[in-house]
Amino acid sequence: MHYKKWEPVYHEILEDMGFSEKDDILSANYISEYFKSNPENIAKIEDLEKIIFNNSIVICGNSPDLIYDLSYFLSTVSNFDIRSYKFIAADGATSALINIGIIPDAIVTDLDGKHLDDITNEINASNKSVVLIHAHGDNLNLLKKYLPQFKNVIPTCQSRPPSGVFNFGGFTDGDRCLFVSDFFKAKNCILVGFDFKDKHVSDSKHKKLKWAKKLIKTLKKEGLPVTYVSIRKLKRSKQKQNEKQKYEKTQKKI
Repeated sequence: MHYKKWEPVYHEILEDMGFSEKDDILSANYISEYFKSNPENIAKIEDLEKIIFNNSIVICGNSPDLIYDLSYFLSTVSNFDIRSYKFIAADGATSALINIGIIPDAIVTDLDGKHLDDITNEINASNKSVVLIHAHGDNLNLLKKYLPQFKNVIPTCQSRPPSGVFNFGGFTDGDRCLFVSDFFKAKNCILVGFDFKDKHVSDSKHKKLKWAKKLIKTLKKEGLPVTYVSIRKLKRSKQKQNEKQKYEKTQKKI
């Protein structure tokens, strides 16, 4: 999504979340200036396009069900077929993927992972993965601390992008994975590890998840093919089906 189309959505998010556009711009300008002085750590945008264009993208969110969702998805494809998929990890999902031997092709992060290992794994993965590091008003200190340790970076922001910085659209790490996939014309996206109804998050995070769900729905309406893989949802569906069957049996007896 180009910024002209994204801008009104962005301002709606700012108003709803109470965020500061000035702080977003400050961080965006910082990451722009940093990479002007350190161009050797920038990835080629063509490398990111090559990962995504006309490919099936498995987008990994960081919900507690990620490994279960991913295992179920992997069980549905052969070893040969899996090579035709590209993996994009949203922030802390990188650690979960590395733990099962998958190095994501790309990582989308604002560096605010729950655990220090998340940042360490993202830094190590940047030797092979393209890392989209996002600048916003709340992570300037993290940018200053960790940017020097990353390689293969595509700098992004959510405000108007300054020189050398990209804004593909999107708000949370998870939905930004889809926005960049849509921008570079992915064949389709498979979502694993997404839980928009997570009850174990703060009120602020809950609002972010609502926005993520809304933004992903918008992309689907605009034509991005999205498949949502969720063991939790599958179990709920089977439970409802079993309850329906039990009800129908009781009705037959009556």
